[in-house]
Amino acid sequence: MYYSTNVVTTIAMSSVFVALGSIGMHVILTVVVDLFPTTLRTMTVSFTMMFGRIGAGSGNLIFPYLLQSGCAPPFLTIGTVMMGCAALACFVPNTDMKALE
Repeated sequence: MYYSTNVVTTIAMSSVFVALGSIGMHVILTVVVDLFPTTLRTMTVSFTMMFGRIGAGSGNLIFPYLLQSGCAPPFLTIGTVMMGCAALACFVPNTDMKALE
């Protein structure tokens, strides 16, 4: 971590990263449940969880290869993916005050 000057800062930054990742997962599941009709909700939640687990598994396989190329590529890759997800979150439709099916 380039911005971390000591152990406390590293732990704080790692804690924020894990907390935001956990919050993001729950927000994604909430949006999926909110957007799809009742007959499709369980299937969409299971697909969402499946792709999340595939991503976690493939990330564990790819991360060592990124570390072999240096310290910066893994963190830049994770940061790029997180920024891409944040950009995609801007396109989630607003369903406030709309009837659910």
